[in-house]
Amino acid sequence: MKYPKDCSFPFAESVHGLICFRTSVNRHITWNPSMRQFVKLTKPGKRWKDIKVFLGYDPIEGKHKVVCMRRGYKVSGEYCRVLTLGSAQQSWRTVKTNHKHFAYIGCYARCINGVLYYAALLDDDSDASIIMSFDVRTEKFDMIKLPLNDFWGMMISYEGRLSYLDYYNPMDNGGIKLWILEDKEKHI
Repeated sequence: MKYPKDCSFPFAESVHGLICFRTSVNRHITWNPSMRQFVKLTKPGKRWKDIKVFLGYDPIEGKHKVVCMRRGYKVSGEYCRVLTLGSAQQSWRTVKTNHKHFAYIGCYARCINGVLYYAALLDDDSDASIIMSFDVRTEKFDMIKLPLNDFWGMMISYEGRLSYLDYYNPMDNGGIKLWILEDKEKHI
């Protein structure tokens, strides 16, 4: 199957049958492999040039949504843009994030049971590493503080729950830790 030129697939994963990636000119595309279709996403706004997008899926309503944020170090915001794929009115909406933060430049996201998770930093003097959660159905953001001060591991889905695999801790003499989110509402 031919695909659009200059595609980049960093950390792309399937989210309920769709894959989202970008081209070298920062155009974002969703791909439905079973339908053999590529759909170019519209830009969320004229001033939104360097952006980061995440793909989520709401299993209750059966809808895919794209979350868009400005990208870059210390490019934070209290708002993001959200696009519901396949809807009759396919336009970007503005959603308040509740926490001024910015996504890590090279970060990726995991969508688990209707919640989208991605690595971020708070926009304050602490530069604390956090994981932001976005409930795809309600479009509400929340913040999960990591038990560590850095983000050198990776987020994975383990037994249907968000987990953080810390495999790069020089203080552990090559050890490995797996942190599992037990309760997504209480963040423990």
